[in-house]
Amino acid sequence: MPRTIPSALQTHIEGEVTSLTSLWRITRRDGVVVRLTGHDADIVVPGDGTYFADTGFSRTAIEVQEGLRVDVIEIDGFVSDNGVDAEGIRRGMFNNARIEIMAINWRSPADGVVVLRSGRMGDVILGQSGRFRAELRSLSDVLDQRSGEVYSPTCRADVGDRRCKILSNPLSLAAARLSPWGSFTVSRSRRARHPRSMAT
Repeated sequence: MPRTIPSALQTHIEGEVTSLTSLWRITRRDGVVVRLTGHDADIVVPGDGTYFADTGFSRTAIEVQEGLRVDVIEIDGFVSDNGVDAEGIRRGMFNNARIEIMAINWRSPADGVVVLRSGRMGDVILGQSGRFRAELRSLSDVLDQRSGEVYSPTCRADVGDRRCKILSNPLSLAAARLSPWGSFTVSRSRRARHPRSMAT
């Protein structure tokens, strides 16, 4: 899909000297929007908000691939109250969060932005010394992942596993026997058996 570049920003890009920097907009699972920039100072984008520069994050190069091949960008940085915070990572708020990487003229933010890449964050890992690591997965990769169950003639779950909806507690079978010394009861336990044709 072709990128839409505002005319003022296009003129700046075509110039001999540019002052471009990156913007990162992350929408967490709870709807909170985190704005980051690779510039050394905060940038206020008209109609959007303030992108904070005190996060110390980095990324691998962005590669554009044809078709639906998976392109993954690794993200590395320090946790920050204005950015990717430790508590949000522990609560899983950044896992599968939507993320957009954009370019902007930091000398003239009013020129607009161009979206370089968008997708979803993979699992965010909180490491030592306040650093975090994550992957940005492209939207084509998201479409390739299974998000729910598919019904089929045979059940793909095993009786008693975490996907099975049938209780698998042992069944007790009791039998009474009479003898010259009185009656007594013999109990035997076995697990329930269910046909494999029951679909989940």
